[in-house]
Amino acid sequence: MEEVFNWRRGICIIVIGSVTGILTHFLSVYEHFMLDECICFAFIDVLFILLLIFELYYSRINYMIANNRNTSYIRILFGYIVCCIIAGASIFLPPYASPAMIITLIMYGVSNEVIAMASGIFLSILPTISVSCNYYEIVQLVFLVLFATVVSQKVTDNNKRKYALAIMFLFNLCIPVIFFYLEHRVFSRKVILFNGVIGVLTIITGVVCAWLLRPDTDSEINNILLDIIDDNYNKVSELKNYSAHEYNHSRQTSNLAYKCAKASGLNPNICAAAAFYYRISKWQDKESITKGVIVAQKLCFPESVVKILSEFYAEQAPISTPESALVHMVDVVIDKFERKKDEVDKTVWNNEFVIIQIFNELSNSGIYDESGLGMNQFLRIRDCIIREVTE
Repeated sequence: MEEVFNWRRGICIIVIGSVTGILTHFLSVYEHFMLDECICFAFIDVLFILLLIFELYYSRINYMIANNRNTSYIRILFGYIVCCIIAGASIFLPPYASPAMIITLIMYGVSNEVIAMASGIFLSILPTISVSCNYYEIVQLVFLVLFATVVSQKVTDNNKRKYALAIMFLFNLCIPVIFFYLEHRVFSRKVILFNGVIGVLTIITGVVCAWLLRPDTDSEINNILLDIIDDNYNKVSELKNYSAHEYNHSRQTSNLAYKCAKASGLNPNICAAAAFYYRISKWQDKESITKGVIVAQKLCFPESVVKILSEFYAEQAPISTPESALVHMVDVVIDKFERKKDEVDKTVWNNEFVIIQIFNELSNSGIYDESGLGMNQFLRIRDCIIREVTE
């Protein structure tokens, strides 16, 4: 499927770049940078943003963010803004007291390991370079970010969480103390106290990451699937205003697809969302399937949904997944009953007969040969439709 520019992702990238510039400007004003220093920091910002854009693009295309190439960057944007605020506030902390692990955990919670590590190093080192440019501080920050990146994956594991959090606290306390000693050859109670407090905050951040941030990131697709078929969603409201008939068809198809998916062991949310938007190409001036798919991509619909829309009635691409086959079956049945409601006698026997006839025709057509749909699933979908329609 061709890549389509999405304005939401574009705006998120612009805001990320702007927030980075604001952070650097704040640091330069606070530390009274000379013009040449400001220019150097601006170049550093540009290089980091280019690196971040590349990694975001690569991760998205390869399904490494929410397992979906059509994801927006909104969660990453909000996480990054919070981390920039933390990074800006860190200049008021004493030397060797940095929330580097906290920043890394937050970014891991909203993205992935690579983005978390890159952002953690950049946002931790930038204030340190601005304030002291101390070699030992910079090295200990790199260590903290690397340790946080490795351990953050274990924080989301229920069996390993307490050990991961304990290790994080230990690293957050010991690493700064060790590097402070290497520089000054003495231990500092102040460094121990501040890093003990930061260690506790790191544990709290780890718990938030495990219970709130990471689960929401991993379930981003399901969250989107439910959001885009809600009556308050803007595209749903547009459909209501455009055609009550099309809205009722989409809602009925979506509800039936959801029930059939549950009955046949397929993904119900994907089927419900794809079924609702299955006729998106017909909503506005009978646009082509391609234009309907582009609209879905621009709205950041999950890849699984966009793929089903592109296989509408197998007109431009063969039906390639069981979910796509299910959505097609349900739409065919609903459409058939809408067309025949004045011709078909509304008895249980006639309704069941019509459905069986439709499914026999679909089976003989070979339209689902490449879908991977099993015969058992096919029959379960048919029986579910019969049960729902004839009740």
